[in-house]
Amino acid sequence: MKKSGLYAILLLPVLLLTAGFIRSSHPELAGLRGIKRTGTYMANLLPLLLFVLFDARRHITSDLLKTFARSGYYCYLFMVLKLTLFLVPLKRFSFSYWKHHLDDRMHHSQGMNTTLFRIFHDYRDLWNEQIVGNFIMLLPLGIFLPVLYPAFNNFFKTIATAFLFSVSIELLQVLTDHRATDIDDVLLNTSGAIAGFLLFKTGLFNRFSHRPVLAGA
Repeated sequence: MKKSGLYAILLLPVLLLTAGFIRSSHPELAGLRGIKRTGTYMANLLPLLLFVLFDARRHITSDLLKTFARSGYYCYLFMVLKLTLFLVPLKRFSFSYWKHHLDDRMHHSQGMNTTLFRIFHDYRDLWNEQIVGNFIMLLPLGIFLPVLYPAFNNFFKTIATAFLFSVSIELLQVLTDHRATDIDDVLLNTSGAIAGFLLFKTGLFNRFSHRPVLAGA
């Protein structure tokens, strides 16, 4: 397949998700128009889209199975960020705003939990959607990383990355009004990534062999 076709497979799904996200209604943007509205979308979406473009160019391969897997990885990242962070108003993208709200949450103990295992006290049922959802959220990451990047065929490197990703999400959720920052979320997210990596190690994903990228990519 030509390189243009491979790029289409890689990028089109996540670009369609992005377009659908922009077209949907967002109460957070009520009253915003023009440059402020566009700036809010750019601040939220641009970092991910830049990563996708850079990663696709660097890792393009003639292996169609791997190409579809990478496309699924990009869509997965989009959905994780959509569920946990999007959409943060532009005016909140400042260190002073983040620090003020972090201090406020810690002082009033609202929207923040720093007590490990508290979630198991609040939700006695282990199958509660809050527990299961947080466990599952980064499980695919524990599979995608070693499947798509040879350097991550290493337990500690993969789990450390998943841990840092989860911590980053929790800290950035301080910028939102509707998301809590919870240390138990980090625990469950990281545990899910561990489960994902162990699934990868069972050999279920051996068909995703690490192959060289296309010459000239």
